Amino acid sequence: MIYSIEQIAELVKPIAEKYQVSEVYLYGSYARQEANEDSDIDIVYKREGSTVHGLLRMSSFKLDLERALNKKVDIVPLESFDVPIVKERNQKYIDNVHSTEVMLYGA
Repeated sequence: MIYSIEQIAELVKPIAEKYQVSEVYLYGSYARQEANEDSDIDIVYKREGSTVHGLLRMSSFKLDLERALNKKVDIVPLESFDVPIVKERNQKYIDNVHSTEVMLYGA
């Protein structure tokens, strides 16, 4: 199945609320509306103020998203883009995320 951005937003909302995530963004092929049946769903979320801290909670958040969407989901905390070494080594990737991101949820 290929989801619309609106369908993804609808499925993401209860999970974002469960984990108290204040912002969730879509990026990549789904955000560009170029997804195909094999596309994964790429998500950036704001970790600050949420309950998604630590590897176990991050894994639970990811698994809940994958179950709801019935697709592989890649998640990245927005705050990781501010870490100097991440910024230095991944600026092109970060720019790509920001150029395609679409807000799915904002509390």
